[in-house]
Amino acid sequence: MGWTSYHVDGNIDKKAECRKNIGELYPVLKDTMRGNTYYAAVKNENPDSEHYGDVFGLVIKTSVDNKEYFNFAYKMIEDNMGPCEAECPKAILDLLTPTDSKWANEWRDRCYKNLEHTKNRASFNSLPIGTKVQLTDSSGRIHILVKEPPCFQFKTWYWYDETFNGYVKKKYVTADNCKILDSIPA
Repeated sequence: MGWTSYHVDGNIDKKAECRKNIGELYPVLKDTMRGNTYYAAVKNENPDSEHYGDVFGLVIKTSVDNKEYFNFAYKMIEDNMGPCEAECPKAILDLLTPTDSKWANEWRDRCYKNLEHTKNRASFNSLPIGTKVQLTDSSGRIHILVKEPPCFQFKTWYWYDETFNGYVKKKYVTADNCKILDSIPA
């Protein structure tokens, strides 16, 4: 399935446009926008369908280009098509009906893993300034990081890499690849 484009007058509300486009097909139980991606739990109310009454995930990728006449574009992907985007919130995932679809189950698993990864990252974000952690990167190298207060170009706290004299983005410091140190190992 490809992209569909059309003209929208004025400011474009991506969420409202997505709701309008799927409202004719399925009732929306819960939805949200994450960046340019729309996530929804929708109900199949087609009485001729073998999946009548099931609730499934729907992902809509959106694009806005106000330089073009057809300034809003979208691509609708059902969870059984195995969407690449996997940042669906738990509140939507919890509404979905169990399914035998391999692709839908793989997509749901990726979404839950991303939620866990985000939760782990948040727990490291709450550590106090001055905390030292040991990070093992994807190539197996060990880095000693220190949580530093805002300074220089950093408007908020940041992770300083003592081992390689640089900094590490917050999103890479999680419980999956780090452990908290009491002191720097010898």
